[in-house]
Amino acid sequence: MLSDEKFYERAQKFALLKNVDGKCFTFEEYKSLITDNQTDKDGNLVYLYTNDKVSQYSYIEAAKNKGYDVLLMDGQLDVHVVGLLEHKFEKSIFVRVDSNTADNLIRKDNVAEVNLSGEEKFELQTTFKSQIPQMEKTEFMVEIEALGENAAPVMITQSEYMRRMKEVAAMNPNMAFYGELPESYNLVLNSEHALVKRVLEEEKLACDSQISPLVADKKGWEARKEDLLSMQRGKKAEEITASESEDLKNTESKISDLTKEIEGIIASYAADNKLVRQLIDLALLQNGMLKGESLSNFVKRSIDMI
Repeated sequence: MLSDEKFYERAQKFALLKNVDGKCFTFEEYKSLITDNQTDKDGNLVYLYTNDKVSQYSYIEAAKNKGYDVLLMDGQLDVHVVGLLEHKFEKSIFVRVDSNTADNLIRKDNVAEVNLSGEEKFELQTTFKSQIPQMEKTEFMVEIEALGENAAPVMITQSEYMRRMKEVAAMNPNMAFYGELPESYNLVLNSEHALVKRVLEEEKLACDSQISPLVADKKGWEARKEDLLSMQRGKKAEEITASESEDLKNTESKISDLTKEIEGIIASYAADNKLVRQLIDLALLQNGMLKGESLSNFVKRSIDMI
């Protein structure tokens, strides 16, 4: 079916899709099952799937709690099957359940807004990002979403596109470039969870007196940068004087230095906050990413916090 177009044309009438509950459906039966609830705001039909219903159990349950159905695609060639079906099915996309939070697996119009200021978002992101353990060839981006007070405080997701490219690369030498890229994950903070709110409140109490004057100073330099850029707009490169370029460079350097100083203050506070590291480790543990010394430290910390 993957390589023979004529066979696919025949097989599509009898081939079956199986969901995590063990129920099987023809392509048309499954399309009818999910059309009403799994169509996104752009009219795309979203097929949710898992390749490991044990390790991705919590993500599956979160999706099912939203009324979604999840396919089981755990075969060795299912990465290629997903790509084939996505190409063959009209206006359809396949999304693995751990590629995003349950609220954003299927994009709807009613996306909840994060009720935090820009400064609060920066401080919260910095607090958590500074305490993410270093992992070889692994990168984390910290995001904030309003997921509801009953959702998990911290979750880890991975981009569907990049993960799929790396999976295909593992079986295709011609795509080895993707395999060499670092693993990229999103650490998602739930701004509506009580524990995340507590972290932000405690950080502000502990750090505001040190950070506030630096933030005010930074805003002044950012305003100056905008003025300098405004003066240069419409000018050709050769029309910008050396002094103007140097002034902009120094201003950007000052902004960078102040940002690093603010981040350092927050990181120093976060290093002594057991709750921050505990929440991160819980998310890592949920994804099977907490091992060795980090796992041992988590167990010890958990005992201390009981």
